[in-house]
Amino acid sequence: MATYKIGLKYSFLWLLSLVLFSCVEPVDLKLPANVRSLVVEGLVTNEPGPYTVKLSMTSPYGRPTGLKDEELERAQVEISSSAGEREILMEHGLGIFKTSPSGMRGKVGEAYTLHVKLKDGRAYTSTAQLLTASPPVENIQLQFQKVPVKEGEDTPNYRYEVSVDVTDPARERNYYRWEWRGIFEVSTQPWDYEYWPPLGSGPIPMPKPCCKTCYIYDTTKVTEVGEDRLFDGNRYRQIIGYLPLTAENINVRYHLEVTQYSVSPEAYDFWRVFITQTRNTGSVLDPPPANPRGNLSSTTDPDETVYGFFGASAVTRNAIFINRSEVPVVPPLLKYPDDCLTMKYSTTIRPPFW
Repeated sequence: MATYKIGLKYSFLWLLSLVLFSCVEPVDLKLPANVRSLVVEGLVTNEPGPYTVKLSMTSPYGRPTGLKDEELERAQVEISSSAGEREILMEHGLGIFKTSPSGMRGKVGEAYTLHVKLKDGRAYTSTAQLLTASPPVENIQLQFQKVPVKEGEDTPNYRYEVSVDVTDPARERNYYRWEWRGIFEVSTQPWDYEYWPPLGSGPIPMPKPCCKTCYIYDTTKVTEVGEDRLFDGNRYRQIIGYLPLTAENINVRYHLEVTQYSVSPEAYDFWRVFITQTRNTGSVLDPPPANPRGNLSSTTDPDETVYGFFGASAVTRNAIFINRSEVPVVPPLLKYPDDCLTMKYSTTIRPPFW
């Protein structure tokens, strides 16, 4: 009886394996071998130029990294306006094209179009982008917040919620994009520098004569978009991001400059999708991956896909200083026993507005 049960068991497992493996069919995933699409980034504003247009090419799966986009060499890049003004951009390195400093300058009420022609004859054009006015950034508001402690963290984190106050023009549809940049001052201890030899029992004091004070350019780039459908003609407050408070960036003081751009409905949709995709966290609630729809198309092959966006914006700015003494809960003092120039993106050149 036992032998019969064992034989029945193995017969069942053999049949189950046969059924499972017979249902598996190999999938031949054919990826495009040499599809390389143009990527464009450019902006005309009402501020003085030069304006920059960046071109690059997407890389197909499996293409070796580090190869030059030779298709972009000697490309012809031109910007035209609805007023009849035209300017051919000069090449400043592979894929980098700029207007002349004394050349074209964007004007409110005019529309701008980008034209690109590659050396192999492929040509592209953008939709015309109307440069609309941007109201002033009246105030920058900071809301101090305590961030909940995450698993594995011992101490709470603190940050500022950054908002702007803007009075929206009445009886017209307005679309906005905001970004900020930061510069902060640090004070380090180069006189406490110690050298650790490869072989030895301990560090050797080697004080450095320089440098104690540096100004560091924060590379964090925060972008947000908004539109006035619900507050047309009213004064409103828009959250544009969060500034973590650390021993490094609140060591002495932090300079925060907010830039506000007027954008077209097309640009608003592009940036909204772009922001949503780049902030996905991997949650099941994330929207499905998608490429933001740009505003460029090929004039030589209507079926060719082009990525990126060329825009026209009016620009308004505002800035504030955040002093360490003004922070409700200050982080510990920065301990950095070395020359502050060894820190990333640092300089001893004091900004003129400091």
